[in-house]
Amino acid sequence: MDTTMHEHASMIDDLFMPHMATHKAINDGDWSDPSTWEGGKVPDAGADVYIPAGVSVTYDVYSNVELDFVRVDGTLTWDREADTKMMVDTILTAEGSDLEIGSMHGAGGTGDATPIEAGYTAEIVFVDGQIDASHDPELLTRGLVAWGHVDIMGAEKEPYLSIEGGATAGSKSITVSGDLTNWEIGDTIVLIGTEYVGEDANGVLKTQDEERTIVAIDGDKIIFDKALSYDHTTPAGYDVDTYVANSSRNVVFSSENPEGVRGHMMLMNNEVDHGDFANSVINAEFDEMGRTDKNEAEDAGNPIGRYPIHLHMTGSGDSAMSMISGNAVSGGPGWGIVQHDSNAMIMDNFVHDVTGAGIVSELGNEQGAWVRNLVSNVYGAEDGADSGSGAEGIAYENQSRVIIQQDNIAANSKIGWNWEGDEIFDEGSTVDGIHRKMFERYEIQYDPSPFDEAIDHEEPA
Repeated sequence: MDTTMHEHASMIDDLFMPHMATHKAINDGDWSDPSTWEGGKVPDAGADVYIPAGVSVTYDVYSNVELDFVRVDGTLTWDREADTKMMVDTILTAEGSDLEIGSMHGAGGTGDATPIEAGYTAEIVFVDGQIDASHDPELLTRGLVAWGHVDIMGAEKEPYLSIEGGATAGSKSITVSGDLTNWEIGDTIVLIGTEYVGEDANGVLKTQDEERTIVAIDGDKIIFDKALSYDHTTPAGYDVDTYVANSSRNVVFSSENPEGVRGHMMLMNNEVDHGDFANSVINAEFDEMGRTDKNEAEDAGNPIGRYPIHLHMTGSGDSAMSMISGNAVSGGPGWGIVQHDSNAMIMDNFVHDVTGAGIVSELGNEQGAWVRNLVSNVYGAEDGADSGSGAEGIAYENQSRVIIQQDNIAANSKIGWNWEGDEIFDEGSTVDGIHRKMFERYEIQYDPSPFDEAIDHEEPA
């Protein structure tokens, strides 16, 4: 694992070496301050920006100027009390660096949480354009590729609430149960569908999830912009709640052109240099992010691992934990939140309108917990797509069976919860019907299948 991660770190060096910078930070200070930059040059269109180790820069601008690369070896912190916007091709962070867009640990890792304050927004838009495969053969660019510590925290937002008495077609308001204090006029909400409507000609699930915009809030009543097309009521014979989710956050990651080359987030840090977590992504919105397309074959042009939120080989077992909480992920051709060879708490997230699977443990050794997440409207890959496992339209896709999973909600997906246990089997080696001889008897602490000669980890419950 460590060897692989160091290989990934060297890839970041290959993509942007410090001598390639057009703009280099030489002093602590604001991004907008000429004295922060070598030669007094504030980064402009097409800039390749370098923030060396030991230098701390605060991003304090709202700009539509398109940057090329931003490499962080030191610290890049977003202003918490201003509207900010960055248009960028790729953000790369090196080992030992810090990238903070709000913080659950407080500025610099000390004190109380300091989110991006409610009333302000931080927008990070990954620009469109073809990737130069000769420079970037792994197609890592167009996104946040982080080897260093990442700490993201937006203003608190309840991810979803129960609808009191359901909602009927033609209604322009609902009454909810729960804390509405941090839902706001202008927020985008999704009323979760409660009726099965079948599949289209390509075998893709059609749902009755409906997206609306809040125009007023009166006590526990939400008024939205247009009438509902469907009933959102508990199906007869069931005792379950109906839900409305909020997909708006004040920290927003998005793709400039969802039909072009999309942005992605890959987090690889496995060290706790301050606070409690190796990486934390809290109360952020991921709109039309992710590039791995589950409707296409996985190949050099469609590599795996380019997802909206992706914990990539940060280590399981005793490795440092990451916190992924309170986020809204919507739109995407592949998986939503992906835990790969990592240890994580994935809690209170809303994942909506993605292809393949909503929340995924990818390898089989993942640890941690998935708690109180809501996943809805997960499409299966189109018929004939060569898209591998986790493509059937699954809310929660599991390779690992040791992640604690509790109080999660699956809606409007072909499969709510799936245990895959994917392995590559040696078809020529079978023992009493078992795919391959994985463990000898003396290697097993607890034997759940004592009458077999050998045991494969897929077979026991």
